[in-house]
Amino acid sequence: MIARRNLQPFEFVQRVPDAGFEWLRGRGVRVGMTAAEIEATKSEWFLREKRLPPFRGKIYRPLLAHTGLFRIFAETAPTRPGILAFANAFGALGLPIGEEITLVITKPHSSQPLRLDYESLNKWKSEMLLMHALVTLWDAIRAEDVTTLAKFIRWKDGAVFYHGPTSMGDHRVQVIASSALNPDTLRGLRPGDVIQPGRFALRQIVNELLTKHRTTPQLVRDQGSGEQLCHVPESLNAALWLQFALAQASEYEFKRCIVCGVWFQIGRAADARRADAAYCSNRCRQKRYRDSKETTK
Repeated sequence: MIARRNLQPFEFVQRVPDAGFEWLRGRGVRVGMTAAEIEATKSEWFLREKRLPPFRGKIYRPLLAHTGLFRIFAETAPTRPGILAFANAFGALGLPIGEEITLVITKPHSSQPLRLDYESLNKWKSEMLLMHALVTLWDAIRAEDVTTLAKFIRWKDGAVFYHGPTSMGDHRVQVIASSALNPDTLRGLRPGDVIQPGRFALRQIVNELLTKHRTTPQLVRDQGSGEQLCHVPESLNAALWLQFALAQASEYEFKRCIVCGVWFQIGRAADARRADAAYCSNRCRQKRYRDSKETTK
């Protein structure tokens, strides 16, 4: 008889370089661009790993170590300092397969460009603003906060629309249901309601993001001599959207650690902490204990 295993939902390993990351300015070039297109490309900021030998770094499983990582990402300031701090703590965001960018930087007194693979500031900002908006929408749905939901969901001429960022861009208007599009959905909605249309919009956008940032089922080796089936995201970005989707599907609850302030998952899930937990980890609990002893001396 095969022993039952506690299957983790996904397997994702991330590397964070000891040297950290840095910002570099240049022109992002994609495969197949002509010389004229490259020349017309505007210069912008890109994040890169510092290439300081030796190339050391920690290897860890961020989604197991940080069960509320998508909330941490959503709260991170979409600025160069904020993004740099996130990358130094959790690693590169990663790009969807097929969207690799080469950064072209012309050195002074040299006609040879330096070509390196990097992630643009605009890409980071777009993903952060999208995650922030959708987490805000999700929280408002669960709290039935109609004031916040009204910023995203609007009715006009018998149709209902979503206003906000989507997988296609930062500022979009998307039809949720009308007499021409999703008429069956429209008939099931109460005119003026913003909660159910919010659920529909959130589910649709997250599904688009799960398709865009791929996660592949794979057999991986378990702690014994067998295998287990896991979902393997293609990048940290894909892993964050998968974690957010799992939180929605499982109705996970989250709390802030009273020591470090990061979000962590609580509840009945196997990888969650107890509902009355005040710390995200034993390290934070021990730090609070040491600090309290110091103050009583």
